[in-house]
Amino acid sequence: MKYCPECGTKLETEWKNCPNCGTRVIEGGNSVLKRPAPIQYSHQPHYNYSQDLYSSRDKSNVNGIVSLIFGILGLFALPLIGAIIAIIFGNLGKKKDADPSLANIGYVLGILGICCCCCLIIFPFMFIPHVMF
Repeated sequence: MKYCPECGTKLETEWKNCPNCGTRVIEGGNSVLKRPAPIQYSHQPHYNYSQDLYSSRDKSNVNGIVSLIFGILGLFALPLIGAIIAIIFGNLGKKKDADPSLANIGYVLGILGICCCCCLIIFPFMFIPHVMF
């Protein structure tokens, strides 16, 4: 009967590994192959995602505010020009502002302004009687 040199567990003669610690035992009796020690890493990588994601963003919401103002103006006062400016600044604000929510709202209002402008241009022509020559 032989014993494991690592943990002292009784080993059967036909066993090649210790059932307790997993040390490999070669059939020659005293020859033992030890498991390699686990690798110890001295440096753990540190990831700072919040700084990497927002490094190109401004700390202000200027583009979003401008987009929101022109989106509202595009619906009521400056139909086509206000809507186009709202879309442009909304797109910039989504990429560069600290909080893109104002830019998103202005962008959507700009699109709605263009849709309303198109409806105001096309809608009156639907009711004009067609004159055939």
